[in-house]
Amino acid sequence: MITQTRWRITGLAILAGSAAMAWYGVETLREPHSTMYWLIYWGIFLGLIIAAFYVVLLDIRYIRLQYALGQREVFRSTIGNEEFRRALIKAIEENESPSFISGEKKEAKKNQG
Repeated sequence: MITQTRWRITGLAILAGSAAMAWYGVETLREPHSTMYWLIYWGIFLGLIIAAFYVVLLDIRYIRLQYALGQREVFRSTIGNEEFRRALIKAIEENESPSFISGEKKEAKKNQG
């Protein structure tokens, strides 16, 4: 599998190549060339630009994957962890509801009655 650093370097090289082709193409517009030459030249240029966008999409997908894996790891180390759940259930049983919620309930009952 290609690493993220490698495809970022590849993307940078592709962009540098397409920039060089764009500069060279503009510089040589004054010289007469056949239509087939220009079609091939700018076709390669367009292919490089499309390849650069593909590398960007790969990078975005990789970043999303890393983010999702990080979320899963955090979930597994907290709520997904059996020991953590037992401690959470025990804390809830000891203190039936958090103090700020029970305080709000008491005030609501005073306002009603």
